Amino acid sequence: MYRIGLELGEDRARFYLMERLQTHPDAENAALVRYLDRKNGRLSELKTKKDSPLWARLRPSWEEAFRKKNIPLEEGEYWETAFKEFPKLVMPYLSRAKEMAQQARFKNVLFIWPRIIREHKSRRKKNDTSPPEA
Repeated sequence: MYRIGLELGEDRARFYLMERLQTHPDAENAALVRYLDRKNGRLSELKTKKDSPLWARLRPSWEEAFRKKNIPLEEGEYWETAFKEFPKLVMPYLSRAKEMAQQARFKNVLFIWPRIIREHKSRRKKNDTSPPEA
């Protein structure tokens, strides 16, 4: 699970997609793309550095495709552009994220284990702060 967590941490766009698919499992591709752009748009407004791991970056190979077509990479707005200009690149990526979001191991890492850990910590904290028994 740790390895899967690291893998998702490296690809923040996939992490955000899977996070969104947990609450909106029937989301259309266009809605997922808008969600990624909103995530990046917020980071842009907060003036978060572009090299921050929070950004849902495009794949490096896609950036090359943008340059070849002379399409500027606008901060926070490029997933929608990639979806329109390069559907053969974006569609398989979204499909893989949708498949991953249905797999139990990814659901465990993203959603179940963090809740279990929080619950465990809160119970431990309650037990530690209770008065000692006589």
